[in-house]
Amino acid sequence: MKFIHLSDVRLGSHAESGFGWAGARDTEIEDNLRRLVNHASEERVDLIMITGGLFAHMPVESELRTAGDIFGSHQDIEFVIIGGGSDALTVSSPVRSFIWPKNVHFVLKERVERIILSRINTEVYAASVVNGVTAEPKEFCAAASERVESEGIKLAMLRADVRSAEDTAMLSAGFANSEFSYVAVGGADKYREISKELIYASGSLEPESPQDTGEHGIVKGEIPFESGRVEGIGFEAMASSSYVTLNIRINTKTTAEELEESVRAEIERRGENNIYCLNLTGKRNPDERMGLEALKKSFRIRKITDGTEPEYDYSRLFREHPQDMIGFYISTIAGGRGQMSDVEKKAMFYGIDALVSTSGKEV
Repeated sequence: MKFIHLSDVRLGSHAESGFGWAGARDTEIEDNLRRLVNHASEERVDLIMITGGLFAHMPVESELRTAGDIFGSHQDIEFVIIGGGSDALTVSSPVRSFIWPKNVHFVLKERVERIILSRINTEVYAASVVNGVTAEPKEFCAAASERVESEGIKLAMLRADVRSAEDTAMLSAGFANSEFSYVAVGGADKYREISKELIYASGSLEPESPQDTGEHGIVKGEIPFESGRVEGIGFEAMASSSYVTLNIRINTKTTAEELEESVRAEIERRGENNIYCLNLTGKRNPDERMGLEALKKSFRIRKITDGTEPEYDYSRLFREHPQDMIGFYISTIAGGRGQMSDVEKKAMFYGIDALVSTSGKEV
């Protein structure tokens, strides 16, 4: 039996709202899910497990239909889905009344539910998060042990907090010596092997914040009916985009046009579909306007941190401002000396930068 395990797809997400490319990003998330399911069908995958976070919020009817169409178009695959906190399985949730295709099994309870998939000789024991409550490992083990007559492969699906080594140890202990061939865990932001060849967290399919860097994707594996033990388990990157930190250093000769070309070249090299946080460092010409807002409009740049410093020509500034505060400050700090100490250099820079910024004068 071949399976895929994933979490936190976030259909309906508007995480990049406010940016010009936000609409394209929202569409990418849906397109990536379609691509993943098509890939699974080509690979003859029998089961796809989604451990929460299919939706970014309580889904509306159109989002439910979209998911139903994607899953229902591949009747050769069984889908088992549990709800996480973002799916909002409240009493009034439209998920509760939606009619899914026959090959889709959406768990609506926080108690362990047994789903029998006779076609692939598999039983899935799954529980959703409902109002912040979900089943614990001992409840899964108890439910599975009650079905001693079953000879099918037994799988578990749950959401769990696995942020620390203690969390990992508790989860591993909870399923130790259980009857499960594989335990699919949702809730972790990244892929994690919690217990070798048994418990895995797939992490989110797509990154969810600029701090959420690195690869995101799915867990793939196979369980032979003869042994009932998972084989060939592994992670496969499948995210449509990644958050990437882009560091660019400039100098006093760098123009706005040259900066744009440098950014363009790096983005083309790293991937135009990615979302960038741009960090600028170095010394810049104070007369040069770098057009940072224009960069945000031209590329998928979510944030720009300008750590550059203007390189002032103090001699020229003193000649042009001999009778005002700028000239007086330069004279006071430099004092006619040819060489300033490191402390004096810092005082000179920060003082002149403040004076120039507040005076509105050209430098």
